[in-house]
Amino acid sequence: MIEELVGAENEPSVFRLSSDKRIQKNQNFLSFQRNSLKEELATKHKKFTSFKGYRIGAYAFPKHDKRYGKSMILLLPSN
Repeated sequence: MIEELVGAENEPSVFRLSSDKRIQKNQNFLSFQRNSLKEELATKHKKFTSFKGYRIGAYAFPKHDKRYGKSMILLLPSN
């Protein structure tokens, strides 16, 4: 699926981030996602600033979905 989104030639250079954490009803969605992604980046020895100039694709499951709070972010170096 990623290959279809970014093209077969770009797929190997895509940096993927995803969060399987579930948001709690009393949490702010944006704050929750930011913290989850920051933790994920830290496990890969990266920071948000590591991707300056990258193209970003993101998806977050909507509030009515049972997977609400999960997300996926694709980072592709600019050409």
